[in-house]
Amino acid sequence: MNQRVPGAWRASYGDTLRSRSQASRLANSAETGSTWRTGASAALASPGVATRGRPASYGTILPPPPPPPVQVPFVVPEVDAATLAKRDYVNVELAKRSAEYTQVRDLRFYVATFNVNARPPVVDLTPLLRDHASPGPSPPLDWRDATAAPATSRESAAQTIQQSVSSASMDAGDVAVFGFQEVQRLSGTAAVITDENQGRPWRVLIESLLATSGKYVCVMHKQLVGIMLLVFVRAEHANAVRNLQVLTVGTGIAGLGGNKGGIAARFRLYDTSVCCVCCHLTAHEHNVEKRNADYRAILDKALFENVPGESNTLLPPAAAPASPYSAPDALPPSMSVLDHDVVFLFGDLNYRIALRPEEVMRGIAAADWAYLASFDQLNTCRQAGFAFEPFTEAPLHFAPTYKYKPYEDEYEMDSDNPGALKRTPAWCDRVLYRGQNVRVRSYRRHEVFFSDHRPVSCMLSVPVRQVDRDRRQAVLDRLWRDVNRRENELLPRLAVSDNDLFLGTVRFRVPQQAEFTIRNVGRVPTRWYLPSQHLRRWMRCVPREGHLQPHQQVRVRIEVFVDEYCGYSAAFSEAPRMESVLVVQAEDGAAVFVSLHGRYQRSVYGSLLESLAGRNGGRGIVVPELWLMGDALLRRRWLGTVSGLFVEPCADVAAVETVREALDTGVLSDAARALEHAPPLAVADVLVNFLRYLEVPVVPPPSYETCVAAAAVGDRAAVLQELARAPPAHRNTFVYVVSMVREHLALLRGSLDLAEALARVFGPALLRSNHGGSDHLTERARFFRLFLDAPEADLGGSAAADAPTQPSAAPLYELLFDVQGT
Repeated sequence: MNQRVPGAWRASYGDTLRSRSQASRLANSAETGSTWRTGASAALASPGVATRGRPASYGTILPPPPPPPVQVPFVVPEVDAATLAKRDYVNVELAKRSAEYTQVRDLRFYVATFNVNARPPVVDLTPLLRDHASPGPSPPLDWRDATAAPATSRESAAQTIQQSVSSASMDAGDVAVFGFQEVQRLSGTAAVITDENQGRPWRVLIESLLATSGKYVCVMHKQLVGIMLLVFVRAEHANAVRNLQVLTVGTGIAGLGGNKGGIAARFRLYDTSVCCVCCHLTAHEHNVEKRNADYRAILDKALFENVPGESNTLLPPAAAPASPYSAPDALPPSMSVLDHDVVFLFGDLNYRIALRPEEVMRGIAAADWAYLASFDQLNTCRQAGFAFEPFTEAPLHFAPTYKYKPYEDEYEMDSDNPGALKRTPAWCDRVLYRGQNVRVRSYRRHEVFFSDHRPVSCMLSVPVRQVDRDRRQAVLDRLWRDVNRRENELLPRLAVSDNDLFLGTVRFRVPQQAEFTIRNVGRVPTRWYLPSQHLRRWMRCVPREGHLQPHQQVRVRIEVFVDEYCGYSAAFSEAPRMESVLVVQAEDGAAVFVSLHGRYQRSVYGSLLESLAGRNGGRGIVVPELWLMGDALLRRRWLGTVSGLFVEPCADVAAVETVREALDTGVLSDAARALEHAPPLAVADVLVNFLRYLEVPVVPPPSYETCVAAAAVGDRAAVLQELARAPPAHRNTFVYVVSMVREHLALLRGSLDLAEALARVFGPALLRSNHGGSDHLTERARFFRLFLDAPEADLGGSAAADAPTQPSAAPLYELLFDVQGT
């Protein structure tokens, strides 16, 4: 059962417990990892409130417990490898510069361990705190007299201890850690059940002892069967202690019992993480492997969950960067004992000296501690890497602490074997530590003639960090700025000679060029390219990609060419602008931009028939420009008289441009005057190009496949049926052009060769696939040839065939309007 007992941390159990059964029930319901023992009044049933399953005196029933809180899963955002690498670098550099924002002060840690042999705490423990200069041991209290008398209260016991304290110098450092073993008997059910009533008097005794050397606050206490851990901090440092956690690991009976095992407690003092592990390992000389296994089990199982951010700046330099918790403000899923800045491991470790008893006694008599330590099992295991290899121990300069005859200053003899020792003397009680720049001030045993063990203590000087948050943030900000600056310096960087290019006036099918320069202004070679999604259909860039060394440059030519495939019917607005942004992208780097500005010269080329037919108030069925050109050819008697009309290009380019410009103005009177003076081949050239460059051809693209297929089998009716679905402007234009060409051919009484030549010109001009290009030229010529041979009735009934020599345009007009309503 895991339930936190509410109340203030300074409250005492003894103030509220009413009976031993209540105390046991409270202890069983207390949280396993609780470190702040609180008042029990809130845990005891109040008068008039029923306990679960039994009605109270008033007949009320407890309401059901509230539902458990909904667990919201914690989602860790995905972070790319580059960001993680930068963060790791910043964390390492931040640790290197810790001197800029951290004040390090040496605090004294006092760590003591004592196996009390399940005896009541009626003993003078002042030798544990007495100065080295103090003379020999003080006489113990007579525990037999104490046990014979009626049991004293906690207050009377404290007074007794207080009166027994000598006036010698007392010192428990800034942090005092006490570990006890066998505070209760390890037999029967007591070997597996924790009885806090047995450990509480020892805590009272230590509190009274520390009261003689200053004001201390007990920040943590925990008992596991016979093992008990107490942590005290001087009052001036109490507010600097946070993130306290404690857990227990049993390694005794069945590998889980609490008769053997350890208590691990952790806390953060200022900005240094500390872990204290009090152990009682397996006994007897031959159980070395079992003791090693106990040690490994304690370290493996002692995992603190949901630990707030810690940093291992006191770890050895080789170990600190590798720790997953080196990053400040990280939230690791768990934190092991060895992940802390400072670790103390102490207790009755039960390692023995691998020598015969008589050899050990000779070494003790000669005070040859180095010789005896060379055969100490813990030292040999640590040197071999079997156990305790991360820890350090001060030299053993005192006699073995076990096994003594209680209340006497001699090792216990075997009653069944006179003259022989009951146990080979050994350093069972040890204090080990781990941390960077930790110094041992003293490591000693104390002559307290009370148990079969002698207590051992170690005073250490530990560098404790205190971080100035503002300075640390300033250093962190500088590091990130430096990282970003270096990253930017190593990124590919491009520059262009012109961010704005002006194209001037762009005309249909008139090539135009512009140029700009790309320069690598970065410090690394880079590949550059122009993303195709930003290129317009009317532009082509040469080159489109390449590699540049630092300070190298390349010139890019932009070729602008607007043709019938660019979809530029919108260019007939009053002030059509050509705007585009060219993106020059550096691979793995930033992009630069070039803005293109130009004005499109509106033209009849590349237009839509509907747009031309609807201008100037038109009804959208007749294209005036086409009618003017056809009328000029007919009225000036060029149809049927100029044999090269339509099939020969005009050599007078200026004349062609004059006709085109006149039509482009959109002023019909100007166009009519220009056509009066233009040569016939120039007018015919402009007319054919006008048809060829329409944005949507005369025969709409959806009808292309049907018309080509029908023409292949000579099915004129199928073609006419398909064309009947075309828009009016397309139908009228088709009839107008076919009639004009047929009349020209009839007036010339043309041969088959001329008919084929005209079909090769007008077929591709009227019929064009969506793909453009020169595909299916023969099929398109065959399509137009089909109508040159068609009877007049197919085109709506014209009198042109009956009077081929008449230079009248009336038949053309009749054809044009005959299909208006179809």
